[in-house]
Amino acid sequence: MWIEIFKSGNHTDSAGRERNFSDEDISVIAEKYNQSIATDKSGEAPVVLGHPTDNTPAYGWVERLARRGNILLAKLKNLSPELIEKVRQGAFRKVSISLFPDLMLRHIGLLGAATPAVKGLKNISFAAGEITEIISDFDYTEKETEVKAELIEKINFLEQENSKILKTLEEKDLLVQKFIRDAKNKEFREFINSSLRANNCLKLTPAQNENLIEIMQLVYERGLKKGDAKGNDFSDYSENEDLLEKIKSFISGLSTQINTEEFAVRQSKKDNSDYYSFSGRKVQPDRMLLHNRALEIMNEDPTLSYEEAILEAQS
Repeated sequence: MWIEIFKSGNHTDSAGRERNFSDEDISVIAEKYNQSIATDKSGEAPVVLGHPTDNTPAYGWVERLARRGNILLAKLKNLSPELIEKVRQGAFRKVSISLFPDLMLRHIGLLGAATPAVKGLKNISFAAGEITEIISDFDYTEKETEVKAELIEKINFLEQENSKILKTLEEKDLLVQKFIRDAKNKEFREFINSSLRANNCLKLTPAQNENLIEIMQLVYERGLKKGDAKGNDFSDYSENEDLLEKIKSFISGLSTQINTEEFAVRQSKKDNSDYYSFSGRKVQPDRMLLHNRALEIMNEDPTLSYEEAILEAQS
């Protein structure tokens, strides 16, 4: 809410000193205060009862000052329910201010029976049931209101332009990232193909070739996803470069391997009759039958010796 707290003219302070305050002085008080709290809210002047030396207790705070003609007005905020009720009951109707020597507002004091130094100010009054501004839209003169509207319009325009620029930059960043990723994919593909051409003995299926390219691309992508200190996703892959170089070195060193170890191969069945022939000899018929049966068993199982085959034939 806004209240009248001071006006220009000759005034005598509590120490009996008389001083003339011009309309310009009123403007200086308002401007000095507004500029001060714009940068430091801790300097806001309190609303107190009377004129306490330590500015406490505070029943509210001065949000802003303004000049209207020769009158200094204050916009109050965060007024305590206790103070509001006392004002409604008529306990405090008058107001007085305390200024520092440089005209900076120190506090606003509400007065009861005491007579204020400045006469002719409107009594403080709160509407029943709510706090209302008894002076509305008084922050700015007509000219200041026009300037404010123009500034707001310019700010809105600049914010829209800024949003467009940010969106354009994001789109360009995405295009740059895609271009670099595609270039890396092409680089990996050409490296693998050149490595295969240089090593005629090394062969990869198309699927193996694509899987190898995908592995290298994933290593590169992991470097991108780490981002930079500002939280941007886009950065180079320098942290993963060593790993990529090791993969390239591994691919370049690949070659076909020939197994030189000894290994057993089952021999084809042989005609064992060549080794155990009784051609030109007289052999009893039952012995010849036993001999022929042993040869059949050896052909069926080449690991058996002739003697083992004879024993199995007799069983």
